[in-house]
Amino acid sequence: QLIQNGAKLVTGSDDILVDLEPCIRTLFGSSASLPPPDGNDTDDVILKLLAKEPLYLDEIGGHLGDETTGLHLRLTQLELKGLIKRTLGGRYVRT
Repeated sequence: QLIQNGAKLVTGSDDILVDLEPCIRTLFGSSASLPPPDGNDTDDVILKLLAKEPLYLDEIGGHLGDETTGLHLRLTQLELKGLIKRTLGGRYVRT
């Protein structure tokens, strides 16, 4: 019955991000795009930064030189993969 009502099978975080992409584009503009589904050098740098200490979004962006829109999307993907989490104080930490 769930599938009849429009439910979809989710096998990973990428399935969720694909469905959320239109909402993300609406919120952040048409230039916003999801980070690539597979890990990349930027993801590795973020994970190394967060292994040292918890950091705020703007602190991570300062280290990377990224704009916060693209960075926020990348952090969300890492969070959905279970590699990082956001604390109650708003900092990101490696899990």
